[in-house]
Amino acid sequence: MTQEIKHSEKRTREYLLLDPELIQRNIAGDEISLFELWAILTRKRILILGIIAASIVSSVAVAFLIAPVYQAVIHLQPPLNKDIAVLNIPEIDSEYTTETVFKAFQNNFKARNNLWGLFVEKQLYKAYLGENDYDDAEIAKVFEKEFLKDMSLHQQSNGQFFINATLNWKDATEGAALLNEYSQIINSKTVEQYVDELNNQLILEKERIQKQIDLVRESAARTKSYRLAELDENIKIAKELGIKRMEGPTERGTSDVFVAAPGNQLQYYQGYEALEAEKRRLQARNDEDPFSPGLSEKIDELEFLKSIKISTDRISAVRVTQKAIAVHDPIKPKKILIVVLGGVLGVFLGVFIAFFSHAVSGQRTS
Repeated sequence: MTQEIKHSEKRTREYLLLDPELIQRNIAGDEISLFELWAILTRKRILILGIIAASIVSSVAVAFLIAPVYQAVIHLQPPLNKDIAVLNIPEIDSEYTTETVFKAFQNNFKARNNLWGLFVEKQLYKAYLGENDYDDAEIAKVFEKEFLKDMSLHQQSNGQFFINATLNWKDATEGAALLNEYSQIINSKTVEQYVDELNNQLILEKERIQKQIDLVRESAARTKSYRLAELDENIKIAKELGIKRMEGPTERGTSDVFVAAPGNQLQYYQGYEALEAEKRRLQARNDEDPFSPGLSEKIDELEFLKSIKISTDRISAVRVTQKAIAVHDPIKPKKILIVVLGGVLGVFLGVFIAFFSHAVSGQRTS
């Protein structure tokens, strides 16, 4: 039986190949007329229109039920030179530029620890999770997947040093206030970092100069000690030689007068009276600073560094060209787009269901 069917099919294929007119009639019989399609759509127009209307109504409902999201924008630029002038102290060779300070501000703005601090301190997770009970893992998850995307920093197209920060939030007024406050917090934190760095440099520089002063004073004390020992030795020699005082080049007179030696190489020729007088003065002197070369300049330099007080009020790491303001025009949802897409989906769905319904009806009839 199977062989007969195969033989019949083979004869039919050969016959169709030999008769082009029969082939054309066979193809024409299999074609679907556009008029028939239109007739099907016309008969099912109530169904199609109903589906389109239901889709549009559903999309409108979705568009108005989705909570609106507003975007706050703050425009930022590098600080002026006068805003960072306090940071540049020639005595410690600090050289900061507006670009480096502004870059530090941007890095702090994007730092995860700073964003996390704002997120937790202001309890912003409640805007995502509601007032229900939740654990730390849920807070960390919504911070990672939601908040980090809503808070962002963008470089403007008109220059690498012009940026704007945006925050997508469900309340326009609250979002603008949060963005402005966070920018101020990061500015203060950046300024404090530079001030702390400068204070540390000042401390190190003051310690270095203080060590130099201490070394000079220690050297002066040693010099004084050496000089006293030297005077004692020369006083003994002068007394043994009977040289009481030194006089100019004259003939040797009494025993208490001696002719000075050339070049002042032997100090006992000055006489023990002069040497003892110098010794008494050295022993009575309690302050060697006025007699230490270069020490006065070091003390003045140290006192100047101690007088430096860096005020954060005169420093800014950013210039806000336009604060964030509440704009009550939501960026999401795109209501018109949702309704249009709903209508398009309704058309396709209505046509599909119309043809499907027609096919099912034809199957039942046959």
